[in-house]
Amino acid sequence: MPVQSLCRVYAKLGFAMKDTKKAADFWIGMAVIAISVFFFLEAGKMPTQSRGIGPGDYPRVVCVMLFVLGVVQVARILIVNGFPRVDWKNVQTRFLIRAGVMVAASYLYYKLLKPVGFPVITPIYAWGAMMLFGYKYKIKAAIICVVFSTAVYLLFTNVFMVMLPGGFLF
Repeated sequence: MPVQSLCRVYAKLGFAMKDTKKAADFWIGMAVIAISVFFFLEAGKMPTQSRGIGPGDYPRVVCVMLFVLGVVQVARILIVNGFPRVDWKNVQTRFLIRAGVMVAASYLYYKLLKPVGFPVITPIYAWGAMMLFGYKYKIKAAIICVVFSTAVYLLFTNVFMVMLPGGFLF
């Protein structure tokens, strides 16, 4: 009961989600849970290292965090508001399509990561995500994606000693 009391206080203080967003937040939380479980299981198929952190360890940590955050979001909606009803008249299909494209692109990124390599596929994936969600400056986005991906690759391979997939270039 203390969790329910805390959630009610949270809602009364004005920190609860807007009524129009309850159903979307619930289903996004459920999707995050499902995606985190899927990728957690897939990360277990990655090779293990004899010492240090292997390539599947970091994704598994991220998946556990995503799972917990998804459960918290779903629980908060259910405890404070009950099971949300979807008002299908007000659902904008373009947002559903955009989310579906992002899920498909994420799966394609995952499947191409090993053969193509992190340094090549990650900037393309990040740039595509930025364009999909409406970032208007294409050249600036490309520069950001290349610089960030290069920095992450160098940080993980040289500092953390986590070998990210190099693909056909490395």
